[in-house]
Amino acid sequence: ASGPSRVQVAVAVPAAELHAPLAAALVGKRFGSGAGQVQLNSVAVGDAKGRTLIRLGVSGAYQGDLFLWGTPTVREERGRYLLSVPDLQVASESTSRLQDLRLDLFQLFEGSLADKLRPQLALDVTDRLRRVQQQLSTPLQVSQAAWQQAVGGGSGLAGVSSIALRPQLSELRPLAVESRPGLLVAYVELVGTLTLDIR
Repeated sequence: ASGPSRVQVAVAVPAAELHAPLAAALVGKRFGSGAGQVQLNSVAVGDAKGRTLIRLGVSGAYQGDLFLWGTPTVREERGRYLLSVPDLQVASESTSRLQDLRLDLFQLFEGSLADKLRPQLALDVTDRLRRVQQQLSTPLQVSQAAWQQAVGGGSGLAGVSSIALRPQLSELRPLAVESRPGLLVAYVELVGTLTLDIR
């Protein structure tokens, strides 16, 4: 017997994999000039209620932390699957603090801070998702002898010599991404057919 099938799986991506390229691109970088100069000293990637939270340690014309947040997603682009935060924006608390200090965020960072960070927050997760797809597409076969050994001699499969499950999950559909402490969880749906062969 066979029929269409959908399997939903969760794939974990350590937040450190987003942190590393972000830190390499930004830590130590200076923006502005003279009294209006700022330097990025640290970067941290965290989570806030399922969203990705970025904390930037800043010194210079502004001293302290700046926070940005957004909703992580996985999107397909030219046959690859990219985890990114397309709606990344400066948190309102950080904007308010800058306004209280009469500092213009756009001038401090010579343009949109979120626009500068977004390209560094793109991670190719294609190979990871394809590995899961491949693992779940591996046939599973159980013989009568193996079944009896696993569940006990008295629990036979009357008249059945083997059971085989042959999945063909050829389509991968990204669903959602959730940010959690220390990692991001990408939920994907694998679509195809499952064939059950009983002999």
